[in-house]
Amino acid sequence: MMLHVTLPSSIKLLLELSSFDLKKSSSQIPHMSFTALRFYSIHPYKEDMWTPLLILSYAVIKLNMDKNLPIDTDQHSEDSDDHEDSSTQILIDATSFRFEVPFEFVFYKVFDNLLTFFKSCKQLKYNFKNLMKSDLPKDFKNSTILPVKVHPLKVPKIRLKAKYFEFSMHDDPLEVRLASIYLIGFIEQKSRISKLTSFATLETKWKNELMEKYPNIKFKNGIPVPPEGNNNYYDSSLTLKNNETIHHNGPPLFQNNSFHSTSSSPTVERERSRTKSIKIRKRISKFRI
Repeated sequence: MMLHVTLPSSIKLLLELSSFDLKKSSSQIPHMSFTALRFYSIHPYKEDMWTPLLILSYAVIKLNMDKNLPIDTDQHSEDSDDHEDSSTQILIDATSFRFEVPFEFVFYKVFDNLLTFFKSCKQLKYNFKNLMKSDLPKDFKNSTILPVKVHPLKVPKIRLKAKYFEFSMHDDPLEVRLASIYLIGFIEQKSRISKLTSFATLETKWKNELMEKYPNIKFKNGIPVPPEGNNNYYDSSLTLKNNETIHHNGPPLFQNNSFHSTSSSPTVERERSRTKSIKIRKRISKFRI
């Protein structure tokens, strides 16, 4: 069962009740039980989203109108005060009780608008009561209920019993985002560490296989050690060994870490001759001056 109420000032509330049961017990004390009771309000920052305020799970509510009858007859210890039990008019026995406060949610607006809502209902009832009379004059106008002196409301004694109590205050949206980033990073770091551990296990396995496959090669921590007396040895066919020159079918390409061109192209020769002729012309022009 769900009950949606819109109070004055556009305060929206939602009540959700699951597996509701109302009956009288053998002690003539009426009680109701339900699986879950949830009380929602509109989120302060998201108007299209409900946020829970109160959650009761697997609860039984007993209402005692006679103070002479004990309302809680399940468990009594020798040191318990029977007078206190008999004066308790409402007993709420639940498995869990959860109360939440959304970020920047103002509770007084809910209470003020609830009072305004009940006053409006009272005024409407008064208006419709007078409208049912048949001998009303033509100039009849409904009067407004004027404020009167009202004594303070006597709140009945309420006893709340629950196995689990939880009070939650929602954090700032920025703090929630930072917390989510931290949690995601923590999960990613955990996955990264597990991958590194798996890789280290495979690396050790592969190094052991290499050491078994090549028994004549010395290994240090799974890495091959160069032979003695050959400090310039590297395990690469592209690197010079003992400062030797790499030769191919033609003239040498590399020698003493320098590059020599095997042949000069016609374009390069043409540029060289042009540069020389320009220098000669400049010298001749100087002599003429």
